[in-house]
Amino acid sequence: VIAPLMQQPQEITGGSLILGNAGVYSSFLLHAQKAAQQYGIDERDILMKLGEMRAVGGQEDLIYEVALTVQIIYVNEENIEELQKSATASAMALGYFDGVHLGHQKVITKAKEKAMEHQLALAVLSFFPHPKSVLLPNYEVKYLEPIEQKAEKLAKLGVDIFYIVEFTKELAKLPPDTFLNRYVVGLQAKEISCGFDYT
Repeated sequence: VIAPLMQQPQEITGGSLILGNAGVYSSFLLHAQKAAQQYGIDERDILMKLGEMRAVGGQEDLIYEVALTVQIIYVNEENIEELQKSATASAMALGYFDGVHLGHQKVITKAKEKAMEHQLALAVLSFFPHPKSVLLPNYEVKYLEPIEQKAEKLAKLGVDIFYIVEFTKELAKLPPDTFLNRYVVGLQAKEISCGFDYT
């Protein structure tokens, strides 16, 4: 199902980390380290999600669940100026990221390092539909995964915001500087990471 590009921002849960017996910070830190090893993610991502932490279970055996979520924001020419007003400062990875393979993960990890260094949100900016399907009418694009599945993978990588820009022929005609200022800097990207073939 293709979600309408004007829909409200939403959150996709990429997974949950259950941290048991975390009554004091030192104990929480220990469990965070163990959970990070178990789930193959950086323990700092868990600690950065403290604002999303909620307690479940009984008082005697407190369990903390840290939900890893990403906010999906659909962007187009009609809403870009409004989104700019409330955009969160971020380190932004740029690319299409279909499949979120190892090469994509390296680009995102580089942005993630900048986000942690400068205390920024981690954002990914991508396009839909695929640029080739717009620029080459007879080109059949085979998507590796739906947007929601991609968002789940991004959430597990620690991404906070997933911008999906509607790709149109008009967008393709924008000069690079205009695109950068309007859709990247305009959305409060303070640090940028992209692959060698991003054009």
